[in-house]
Amino acid sequence: MDKREKRVFLYIAFAIGLYAVVTHLDKVIKMFGYVGNLFTPIVAGLIIAFILNVPVSGFEKLLARLTKGRFRPKGKLIHLLSILLTAICVVLVIAVLGILVIPELAKTITNILEMIKDNGPAWIAALDRYNIDTSYLQKWMNEFNWENMISNISNYVRPLISSIASVASSTVSVAATVISGIIIAIYTLADREKIASQSKRVLYAYAKKSVADRVCYVCALIKDSYRKFLTGQCVEALILGLLIFFAFSVFNLPYAGLIGAVTSVCALIPYIGAFISCALSVILALMISPEKALICLIVYLVIQFIETQFIYPRVVGGSVGLSPLWTLAAVLIGGKLFGLIGMIFFIPLVSVVYILVSEDVGKRLKKKAEDEASGAA
Repeated sequence: MDKREKRVFLYIAFAIGLYAVVTHLDKVIKMFGYVGNLFTPIVAGLIIAFILNVPVSGFEKLLARLTKGRFRPKGKLIHLLSILLTAICVVLVIAVLGILVIPELAKTITNILEMIKDNGPAWIAALDRYNIDTSYLQKWMNEFNWENMISNISNYVRPLISSIASVASSTVSVAATVISGIIIAIYTLADREKIASQSKRVLYAYAKKSVADRVCYVCALIKDSYRKFLTGQCVEALILGLLIFFAFSVFNLPYAGLIGAVTSVCALIPYIGAFISCALSVILALMISPEKALICLIVYLVIQFIETQFIYPRVVGGSVGLSPLWTLAAVLIGGKLFGLIGMIFFIPLVSVVYILVSEDVGKRLKKKAEDEASGAA
């Protein structure tokens, strides 16, 4: 069978396969759904391992410096201790969110509802002075049952932490997926070097050396980009959240703990996150008094200026290698496609694509210049 016959055979096989897919599309979709559900724990575990590999590597370097060469930096003991410390940190973060942030959020919502109830008539009177129709607002406030709303929030939020755990455990498939993903992530982190070596051997065995080298380069670029971004962004978010908390506490501004926590989370999203947390803090302060809102805005802008000019360049710097325009585009596109997770993780991905395209453009321009020079000669 010559090349032409092989090509014709492949075209016929492709046409038959395409016809089978189109005529049995519902079965094909079910099959892909089944395969997707089958591999969901594996994919989830690999994603968790990829993210947690950043703090694991950081703990490895720290322990290697502290032990002063008693153990090899890549030794098994240091590696296992790093995984253990990372797991402890994850548990502590979840515990802090569950014990401190969620009850504080419930308390804040309750206080806001009480504040609206107490200050509502004064706000309506202020709107009436500007000839604004407030009849619908007055009717809504008179008919709304504030006592039931406040008591329901207080009653339902207390057992929120335990209810989350019970709901997750009652759903067998979700619990199995989460547990399987965590186990796969732990084993992946524990055998990280071995898995990387085996994958590299398979790649070089079945692909051309040039292709394998390119794949390894792109994978290293992705790993380095995400490592720099996650490390720098998390440290910067923690610093900014603490600065907001201490500044709000010093100036006696409301909801210092809640705004500090929200700021830390929003700071993971460059540019847009700052506007979200600033708007939330000003709105909460405005419900107490306009003076508090003005002070809150000034304090937030000053801290944001200090963070942008002095902290962010030193902590994060040009870690992702993107201009503000491309970073903002990555945030918007990622958010449109995958929500909050896309906003965060699209930035280093776009950075990798940007670097690869820039390198290719540079090579093409260099080759074109060399061809023009040789043609002129």
